[in-house]
Amino acid sequence: MIKAVIFDFDHTLYDRERTIAATAPLLRRLLAEYVHPHVTDEQFFDALFAAEISENGYYTNGYQGVCDELDRLGVFAVKPTKAQYCEAFYPTMSANIVMFEDAYYLLGQLKSMGYKVALLTNGFVKSQREKLSHTRIPEYMDEIIISEELNIQKPDPGAFLAMCRRLGVRADEAVYVGDNIINDVCGARDAGLLPIWKPFAREWPEHLDPPAYTIRNLTEVIDILKDIDSAPQNP
Repeated sequence: MIKAVIFDFDHTLYDRERTIAATAPLLRRLLAEYVHPHVTDEQFFDALFAAEISENGYYTNGYQGVCDELDRLGVFAVKPTKAQYCEAFYPTMSANIVMFEDAYYLLGQLKSMGYKVALLTNGFVKSQREKLSHTRIPEYMDEIIISEELNIQKPDPGAFLAMCRRLGVRADEAVYVGDNIINDVCGARDAGLLPIWKPFAREWPEHLDPPAYTIRNLTEVIDILKDIDSAPQNP
C-alpha cells in the first residue's frame, strides 16, 4: 500500500518553459554587459530555452552548461562566469516561477486523501529555498530535502532512502514523481520506490526499461494511486 508521494521540484511541479519565458527579458537586461546588444528578448529566450534543454546544457551540465551553450549560440559578447550568471539568474527566475496549473490542486488532494507528501530535490539549499519561497509548496509538504543537506544527491539511492526514513515509510510504500530519466526514475527504482515519470524535453531511451507509469498532467497521479491501492495485494 502506498503511504507517501515524493516529488522532484524542477520541471515537475513548476513549468520550466513558462518560467524561463517570464524570466528571459529581465535576465537579458541584468546581463546586458555580457550580451550582444543586437540580441532581442525573443532571441534571448529562444537561446536560453535551447540551452536549458540541450544535451550539453542545464539538463546534464547545470548552469555551467547553460553559460557554455549561450556562448556557443552567440548570445554573449563577453562570456560571464557561472557565478556571474547565477547571481543574475537565481533571484530573477525565483521571483517569476510559474507553477503547473494543477500542482496545488494535486498536492491538496493528496493531503486530503491521507498521503504523506514530500519534496526531494537536487541542488543547493540557498537557491532551492529561494525558489520555494515564491511558491506555496512548503505548506503542503511533510518533509523537504535538498541534496546539499545530505552530501549525496539523486540518483544515489541513499537520497531516496533518507527521505523514506524521515517520513517513516518503507521504500515500497512510496512513489516518486519526477522528470529526469536517470536522477528521478532510475534513481527511485534502484532505491525500491515506484517511479512516476513526467517527461520534460526527453524521449525514453531504448536501452533502459521503461517506467511503469508515465504522466503528462500532475493530476494523473491520483488515478495511478487509486489503481495501485485497488490492485490485489501479495500475501
